[in-house]
Amino acid sequence: MAKKKKAATKKKATKTKTKKVATFAHGRKAGPKGEVCGTCRWIDAPNEALDNPPGIGCRLGCGVNNRTQCCKEYEGAGVTLDKKVLDSILKTTKGRRIQAASIAAASCVTSGLLTSDLVTGGGIAPGRVHVKAGKPHSGKTTEYAETLGDCLFRGIPTYHFDAEGAVDWDYTERALRKRGVEMTWNADQQVWEHPSLYLVDFNSGDAFFKFMAKVLRALPDYTQGPPQVAFICDSAANLTPEMLDDDPNKNPMAAQARMFSLGFQIMRSRLKRAGGILCFTNHIKEKPGVVFGSPEYMSGGTAIHHHADIIEWMRGRASGMPHPAVKKKGRRVERSWTGEAKDFFVYAAHAFKKNRRRGSAVDITWGRICFKEAGGAGTGVDLAYDVFQFLCMTGQAEWDGRERISLYLHKPVVKNGEVKHPKLRGWYDKSMAWVDFRSMVYEELHTPGTHKLDLYNLCRMQMHTGWAFNRFRSQTQDDE
Repeated sequence: MAKKKKAATKKKATKTKTKKVATFAHGRKAGPKGEVCGTCRWIDAPNEALDNPPGIGCRLGCGVNNRTQCCKEYEGAGVTLDKKVLDSILKTTKGRRIQAASIAAASCVTSGLLTSDLVTGGGIAPGRVHVKAGKPHSGKTTEYAETLGDCLFRGIPTYHFDAEGAVDWDYTERALRKRGVEMTWNADQQVWEHPSLYLVDFNSGDAFFKFMAKVLRALPDYTQGPPQVAFICDSAANLTPEMLDDDPNKNPMAAQARMFSLGFQIMRSRLKRAGGILCFTNHIKEKPGVVFGSPEYMSGGTAIHHHADIIEWMRGRASGMPHPAVKKKGRRVERSWTGEAKDFFVYAAHAFKKNRRRGSAVDITWGRICFKEAGGAGTGVDLAYDVFQFLCMTGQAEWDGRERISLYLHKPVVKNGEVKHPKLRGWYDKSMAWVDFRSMVYEELHTPGTHKLDLYNLCRMQMHTGWAFNRFRSQTQDDE
């Protein structure tokens, strides 16, 4: 009898225990009926649009296993998380097509360089204002051509305002073609065209801000995914205030500062609500007679400093560049990756004066621009050099000298429903010639499937899984 009473008291005790509330892999509490969390749907939506197995993006990006409640929606869908499935996805979705393995990478648009994306947490996020400031010929317009290419590749409506009237669209078309964007030539109007590209022109900066507010007002509220619209203005310094047309005797600097202050008040909240992005190029000027402190400043007053989320200061450099580079005149001549003639490059350093995405403003990144390829016209940002710098910043590559590099690559693989990054066989502690490295990157970009390893795709995947960000922050960052 005593044993039965003890057993009964044990049963009662177990009944009175409070039930543990299940949580999703993203830290959110499960619904009362075990509903799928919206974050999982967000992560996986672009993957399903690419005809990938349902649920694979959520599990790859967040390490969600088969028993996690947020993946119950995909039960019975035939998804087996093993190395073969991952390899097939990496093979069929090349380079920029993989955009959905993590929240940050899925929603961001590239800022022009892989290294800049690494510093800013994935690139330009929806609702953000991004500014590239620099002196003439520092590469501002060229890098935003990469942003334009990413937007057009993903079908994002993009409004481009060439306030300076200095954009070379033949040069831009060659840069976009490198990213897989094909533009058509309109012989009647003598312009390059694309279904998602809209070239706009305004008489004043006030009209440009009003136009942006009108476009954003017509869009539905942003919930998730990539940006709904993109605006690129080249440049902010050439936006003319409307009040100067009425009264030219007014102070131009004060009028421009007032224009930006009012313009940002009109469209800043709408930009976030509609999930759009705004990209400005700007000029770095110098105040005469400054003895203490830096004489450099940006045009447009303090409104741009306050409302911009990320500010990059770009400077063409002639010395102090990382390898591979020449220490004289800031130029480098290399044999072309096609094997024909030679390529000519110039270098630029990027200092992040403001970075709300990562809370750091001391990071320095490097990029180089090809202004002459194989003896002909240039093609913009050198993506092979960008990939190499990305690998160096994450501790996966180093310059050996004598035009050779060493690679220590890690590849994301799925093991027991979680993403891990072991050493890549055959590519860890591997030495190769710099010319062969450039050829491999560009051959794979132009004709996917040429090589077994797509290095550009590998860098994107490392950011998607979040491994690259953790690896970068663990490295020592030097100030300029």
